[in-house]
Order: sequence, then C-alpha cells, then structure tokens
Amino acid sequence: MKPKMILKILVDLAMTVLLFLLMAYLLVGETAHEWMGLAVFILFLFHHVLNRKWYGGLFRGNYTQLRVLQTLLNVLHLGLHWGMIMGMIRKAFCIQNPSRIRTWILRILAAGLCVYGVFAFVKHDIASYLFLRTHFVFFDMEQPLLSFFAEYLGMMGLWAILSYYAGKLLRRVGARSSR
Repeated sequence: MKPKMILKILVDLAMTVLLFLLMAYLLVGETAHEWMGLAVFILFLFHHVLNRKWYGGLFRGNYTQLRVLQTLLNVLHLGLHWGMIMGMIRKAFCIQNPSRIRTWILRILAAGLCVYGVFAFVKHDIASYLFLRTHFVFFDMEQPLLSFFAEYLGMMGLWAILSYYAGKLLRRVGARSSR
C-alpha cells in the first residue's frame, strides 16, 4: 500500500476515534472535549488537503443512481466504500482466495452489530433528536465509558452496513437497467 494511502487511512481512523470521544463529552470532561475538538478540526482540514483530487472529479463523468447517492450521502462514506476497505484488509493479510465460511462468519457478525446498533439507537431515542422532536440527547452519566463506545460503534456499524448493502443493490439495479 502506498504511504499516502496509509496516511489517509490513519487520518480517517483518528477522526473516527476522536468523534467517539467527542460524543462522550460528559464522560471525558470539558477540557479534553475542547482539545479533541481542535484536533478533529485540524485533521478535517488535513483530510481535505489529502483528498483534494476528489473535488476535481466531482463534476466529471456520468451521474448514475449510485453516484448521486454517494455524492449526496457522503455521511455514509464508510459503508459505501466498504468493498475497498475489505480489499485493503485482504491485501494486508495476504488473503487471496475467497472463503464461504469466512464470508458467512463476517455476515453474521455484521448482522449482530446491526442488531446491537438498532438496540442502542432505540435505547437512546436518537430518532427523536434527529427529527427535532427533542433538543438534546441525554446521556446516562453512570454508564461506563466502554459501554458508551460500544453502543455508538454499534450505531455507526448499523448505518455503514446498511449503506454498503444499499450501494450493492443500486449497482445491481443500475447494471440491469443499462442492459
């Protein structure tokens, strides 16, 4: 893997970890929250410098249904690029041959993560916050930090996995309609 790609992945990973820590504001404290916010801002700027060619390609080419979805829903970035991420993992671990067993184990783990993500989404009533029915998301101050991160990782995994399979579905629909 090229050094620039490794750097891009490390910046994205650092931003993801810091996002989890920032969401735990009441659990990590105000001072740490402010410093981590500054770090995310710097990494955000660096991320855009590293990926500046993306802007040049934004208006080139045809906009298929999938490309429109990817452009508009860039929030679901991880899931829509999961195939690429898995390819890099396969390459890093020298996995060359597909395995039905490994595939099904990973699918079962992904389904479990989705179920846990739905549980956490409902438990915290995130939909009320997203649809502006409540102004704040209230956190359980007694909840252990590890439990907090597990629930938010579950919710992030839920949306990443859903976007991955939505992308696969749109690719199939696009391939059928172009025939």
